[in-house]
Amino acid sequence: MPRRVLAPGPGPVRPRMNGPALPPPLPSPLPPPGEVTAFGAYEMLRLHRPGARHLVVALTGLGDASRPYAGFEFQSSLQDLPEVDAVLLRDTSRSWWLNPEGWAELVAALRALAAARPYASISLLGLSLGARGALALAGELPQARVLALSPPYTLDRARHGRWVVRHARWLEAHAAGAGSDSRLVGDPARYLLAFGDDEPIDLASLALFEAAGWPGLFLLPGALHNLARVLKERRRLGRVIALLASGAPMPAVAAAMGALAAHPHVYGLRMLAARRLLFQGELRAADEALEEAWAVVGAQSPRLGRLLWLRHGLDPAPPPRAVLEALPCATLDMTLEGGASLSFRSSEAVRVPGPVLLGPLALLRLRLPGATRAVLTLRAEAPPRLNAGGATPLTAFRPEGAGWRPLAQSPAPQQPLRVELPLEEGEAELLLHRPGFFSGFDAEGTADQFAWAMRLRELALAPG
Repeated sequence: MPRRVLAPGPGPVRPRMNGPALPPPLPSPLPPPGEVTAFGAYEMLRLHRPGARHLVVALTGLGDASRPYAGFEFQSSLQDLPEVDAVLLRDTSRSWWLNPEGWAELVAALRALAAARPYASISLLGLSLGARGALALAGELPQARVLALSPPYTLDRARHGRWVVRHARWLEAHAAGAGSDSRLVGDPARYLLAFGDDEPIDLASLALFEAAGWPGLFLLPGALHNLARVLKERRRLGRVIALLASGAPMPAVAAAMGALAAHPHVYGLRMLAARRLLFQGELRAADEALEEAWAVVGAQSPRLGRLLWLRHGLDPAPPPRAVLEALPCATLDMTLEGGASLSFRSSEAVRVPGPVLLGPLALLRLRLPGATRAVLTLRAEAPPRLNAGGATPLTAFRPEGAGWRPLAQSPAPQQPLRVELPLEEGEAELLLHRPGFFSGFDAEGTADQFAWAMRLRELALAPG
């Protein structure tokens, strides 16, 4: 019978991806609909419709890792579909579905549910951590189709790098993850794995699946890691889940997502290669990869535009203004004292606790109402080390014609820069340039994906 048990203490956990055969379905009654049932470290909510013809098993993703789960993912999208039974699952220990406590009982219950009616189709659905669970259950329910959104290829950080897992607390506590590469089981046509192009981690996961010969790989231009949210914002999620739930062919599901079929030369993998080449200082080879990617999707991929900003920032001099203005970029707005404000445009523009991280080129727009001149003082620390061929001076430019005129340069990479600026109607533009960047993902194989050249810690703006 389902029961709640204590999680094990730290210790090695045997990989269980598509592991040995489990016991046959339990002879006990099926989990009651409408109630949360616990199977050790796993929980299930069953949504039952009399006469349902299809079954969907939806697995919850990571969510807010600092809090216990408060709900089940995809519930609102599934609960009103006619002729569809839904089983909602969550991994309460966030073990990436490796926790052995209750796993065999969970699988047995799912097999019993799958056999309880002559379903026309059975589908597995999950995002990120939930997608990993969907791939794990695919080996236990060989009749099920699988829609995995942003799945990790592996949990094996020792072999592939720490970037492969975004939340590794349980894995670290239990020395788990070794030998957990995804394995293809059953009919290849039942799989649809989709990825966004916004994060290098997702493109790197796609590359691992592609190298391993997985079928059914797709890429969504301009999509973040949370593909469910992206599809919802694009008003596609309901259609995608309805098609999946009704047993529609998987290519039709991919078409409803607006996804492109992935292959060894798909534009997203060219983006990934370009970033690696930029970090290695191989600029000419990176240019070729970026040109190929831009020819396919252009500005449909904001991350590709940001990669081009990064590339231009590695040249000794900044490009013409029109080149930067034509490309998508990251933006950030700040309010300063005295009614002043500052906006940033760069390949990276993110406020981490305390400082602001910026890429090699950062376009600043200053606003100081009522002033005709301003003095800007800032300290933009350089990374501790840069990519191959990078340089560390920080130079400030102001617009002049179609290009830029140098104004000032910091005396040392970590020292403040002081710039005097004329203002027109209380506004001025300034370009900061430091040709080089660092990222933990590229340099050390970590999950830190920010490609930054400036850590802005101190900033002051005053009338001149």
